[in-house]
Amino acid sequence: MSRVRLLGPAPPAWTNLGYAFESQGDFSKGIEYHGQHMAIAKEVGDRAGEGAAYANLGSTYTSSGGVSQAITYHTQDLAIAKQVGDQAGDGSAYRNLGTCHMHLNEFVKAVVHFEAQHALAISLKVAHMQSTAAMDMRVALTLHARAARQGPAAAGAHHAPGPHSHSSDGGHPPR
Repeated sequence: MSRVRLLGPAPPAWTNLGYAFESQGDFSKGIEYHGQHMAIAKEVGDRAGEGAAYANLGSTYTSSGGVSQAITYHTQDLAIAKQVGDQAGDGSAYRNLGTCHMHLNEFVKAVVHFEAQHALAISLKVAHMQSTAAMDMRVALTLHARAARQGPAAAGAHHAPGPHSHSSDGGHPPR
């Protein structure tokens, strides 16, 4: 009997272990467990679980400073969320992508993702998502304006904290 049949589809334990190690600052171990979640989800054909694993990998990479890699994972999460019709997953992926671009001082790209999240929230009538996306857009636009006043050299000279940098997980709940 294969390991997958014994464990079932994409067990949440892998996600919990991934975030437990991440919270202790052991990002490589967190990434390892999220990767195991990904492997199991792929093996059993659990596309939603695969998307969640991509989101969790992206969030862990964001927390560890690997923002470019995080963008790759969040982009894959968004594609899967769209394929499986997970509109809440779409909203989370848009926000995660916006946050990553904020970390890279790519404020215009961040606003594009936050606007997509906001439009989705309006169509779904999810007030919390609407207000969060509006707040994130405001932060991105404010930082963009500040960087523009300081000149093009200043815009990339420092990394502005993301809108949720006070949180150990980059502000993104595990999926």
